[in-house]
Amino acid sequence: MALKLSITLSLIILIHLTLLTSCSENESVINMPKVETGEVSNVTLTSLTTGGHITVINAEQVTARGVIWGRSSKPILGSSWKTTDGIGDGAFQSEMTGLSAGKYYIRAYGVIENKTYYGNEIEFDISIIIPKITSENPTEITSSSAEIQTNINYTWSDHIIEKGLCWGTSKTPDIDKNNKIIDASTSHEFSNTLTSLNVGISYYARGYATNKHGTFYGNQVQILVLPKPVFSQVNDSEGNKYKTVVIGSQTWMAENLMATKYSDGSKIEPALSESEFKNTQVGAYTVYASNTSNSTTYGYLYNGYAIENTKNVCMDGWRVPTTNDWDQLASTLGGVETAGGRMKAVSNKWLTPNTSATDESGFSGLPGGSYCRVCLSNTGTFADIGTDGYWWSSQTRDFFYLTNNLPELRSKSPAGANDGLSVRCIKN
Repeated sequence: MALKLSITLSLIILIHLTLLTSCSENESVINMPKVETGEVSNVTLTSLTTGGHITVINAEQVTARGVIWGRSSKPILGSSWKTTDGIGDGAFQSEMTGLSAGKYYIRAYGVIENKTYYGNEIEFDISIIIPKITSENPTEITSSSAEIQTNINYTWSDHIIEKGLCWGTSKTPDIDKNNKIIDASTSHEFSNTLTSLNVGISYYARGYATNKHGTFYGNQVQILVLPKPVFSQVNDSEGNKYKTVVIGSQTWMAENLMATKYSDGSKIEPALSESEFKNTQVGAYTVYASNTSNSTTYGYLYNGYAIENTKNVCMDGWRVPTTNDWDQLASTLGGVETAGGRMKAVSNKWLTPNTSATDESGFSGLPGGSYCRVCLSNTGTFADIGTDGYWWSSQTRDFFYLTNNLPELRSKSPAGANDGLSVRCIKN
């Protein structure tokens, strides 16, 4: 009898312990909050809709909820943007506003018994609703027209309502204020021809695409129809012959100076070594890297003393251009941002890439390098042949240069009296 009672008691205790353990495990599972992040919808350029869902035993435990987002993965409260969307469990909706193009990381959150729980992370790039529009530099340029190729890269489901090219004489043209050409094709690549252009006038164009979110524009390209270069020739007192070119109202040498005498016949000191050129205190010229063969292609490099000399380093009737002369040249060629491409020779002397080089002006600039402490290399030695061409202005603190990977005509100052740059003379 005692044995039966003992067994019965043992079974009762075992069942009781099993029930306690089971309840404890189930309670632990049920009490663990679950936060889920909702799907993205209703996307605009600056906002989107998302939300979340919170599962707990007691809704009163949820004292705050919403979504947080940031530019870095796993955003947390206190260091990211957030919404506050009430209290309690279940589903909720959140409106994220003030957005801009780019990638965001989004998580729902819930504050439950003073502890923050986060949902799964959603990665979303708002840029996908924005068409990427790229227009190439104009081709097939005639005296009154130019062709521009445009490409639209776009993967969002909202279809394009209209696309094409807008253009005018003001920068950043748009479809409401300027001319536009609507492209009716279904291709993401298309060409448009601008007509009735006037010589010497800068026009600006950019591709556009319109979807339900608005009208988007691509990069801006400039169109400038220049007259064909008019070339002539001038000789210096030593019999050196130089090609010249008319650009707007100016006449420039289309080659670098290689005179060894001033216009009055007195000599400019030769500096055959780097040391001589670096230390002389009189007007002097040298050849890049002391290699005489370079003078045939690039002319001579002259120091600041030669430019500042009261004797004229250029031939009679010509002068070293002023800063204003260079500025006028840039203006004639569409501005400093694009003038360089129209001045650079289309030549393999330029290292790749010879960006935007067309030499439409006839200036025929070449990368003759320099001997310069303040040029791009900043070395105080011969440098930059193949990548840069440098020219003095008569205000020797200023100089101008062209670079192989830029479309610009750039200026820099101050240069020193012992720096060596090329010279292009301009007619008086």
